[in-house]
Amino acid sequence: TSDLLKKPNGFFALLKTPQKVIGLTSAPLYGAEDSREVLFGDDSVRYITRTADVKTELSAQISRSMPCEVKTIRIDNRRSRHIDCELLLYLEPALASWNDDAAHPAFSKLFVDIGYQPSTGIITAKRKSRMGEDSLYLAAGFLEDLEFSMEFNREHVLRSPKGIFSLSDAFQQNFNGKDGAIPDPCIAVKTKLNLPQHASQEVHFVLSVGQTAEQAADGIIGLRGS
Repeated sequence: TSDLLKKPNGFFALLKTPQKVIGLTSAPLYGAEDSREVLFGDDSVRYITRTADVKTELSAQISRSMPCEVKTIRIDNRRSRHIDCELLLYLEPALASWNDDAAHPAFSKLFVDIGYQPSTGIITAKRKSRMGEDSLYLAAGFLEDLEFSMEFNREHVLRSPKGIFSLSDAFQQNFNGKDGAIPDPCIAVKTKLNLPQHASQEVHFVLSVGQTAEQAADGIIGLRGS
């Protein structure tokens, strides 16, 4: 189906607090009784969610200096006590046109390999090229020096038959970060955040593209140095 309410696709971010799991956008936890606001700018979009404990803001913006999309995530602690949180980010790289991926989604994923560069802390995804086609690479990583766990096998993150709607259950899963050829690949990362009373924290997660893994990673490395 192409109905995004039935099968949402894209980039998802969830925050786990001691009280609840919060979706930084309406999808995929539709129906949550949180205050939400979406603001559109000339070159960006901001998703704002408010609960009794925290205010979250997820913004997406294309970099003007690098072939990158920058996801800025800001968490505000609205309480007079510290809050331990865990942030979960999730996407399924296709590296193909929407029509090609939608026509044969399971078959399309067989051509995506995902790996991790420990020296840079960057995850890379490559679509195996057919003869005569150029390869395309995606790089993903934080601008900040954060410790995180990762998982590249969709079956270890989501649960059948709920699929993406079971994403909140991934907070209970152990991510092993095993890379290579995986029949149903994804990129899922978890990182822990500690917010003092009435404090804020901002992290940046970047998606970059290139014709080689190095070129894609250079977009993130370049933004880290700017």
